[in-house]
Amino acid sequence: MAIVDFSAVTMQYGRGPAALTDVSFAVRASAFTLLLGPSGAGKSTLLKLVLAMERPQAGTIRVAGRDIHRLRRASIPYLRRNVGAVFQDFKLLPEATPLENVALALRVLGASSREIEARAGHALERVELDPKIRRPSRCLSGGEQQRVAIARALAGDPAILLADEPTGNLDPRLTLEILEVLAAVRRSGTTVILATHDPHVRDRVEFTQELHLRGGRVVLDTATEPEEAVA
Repeated sequence: MAIVDFSAVTMQYGRGPAALTDVSFAVRASAFTLLLGPSGAGKSTLLKLVLAMERPQAGTIRVAGRDIHRLRRASIPYLRRNVGAVFQDFKLLPEATPLENVALALRVLGASSREIEARAGHALERVELDPKIRRPSRCLSGGEQQRVAIARALAGDPAILLADEPTGNLDPRLTLEILEVLAAVRRSGTTVILATHDPHVRDRVEFTQELHLRGGRVVLDTATEPEEAVA
């Protein structure tokens, strides 16, 4: 069953060239989908559409069974509780501890104080970080900061995790660590969509689907059996 489904989607900003043109694909639940393509190919735009941050000019998008085009503004926060997002630049509060950064996301969702402490701690443990770390996030390594960002995205137990160039600022060793974390997230049942311009990522992570974007169009869509991660 598809948890993300694009059908003939076109997205254009102003009078410039279309960011996406006639894009169609489906991502099944619990998949690990690699979204590959050079900078400017339309990867970030596609992820923004999944998050309902943008609305397309044409086509239909269904996310977790909901038609994005028909979604009322009041329903968008509910959708985003089912979709976590991780970015290249972490977007953490630099003076807050890892636990405080994750807790903030749960507070926005309206969780109780007891829930926040338990769920934030569990989310950090999922990415193999100690919830008792008391250092501010700015003092952590790049890999640790990205783990905190992933934990924050997972804290609300979303069905889908979007990762937009999550290894773009990391060296090869830390890149492999983060890819292993994302693979573990997928094995736990969460659907992962990882966007990257780095073609070498496909050799370093287990994935079940490979999408290539070029010039705003899907030029390759292949589903594969899960592969063994390669160092």
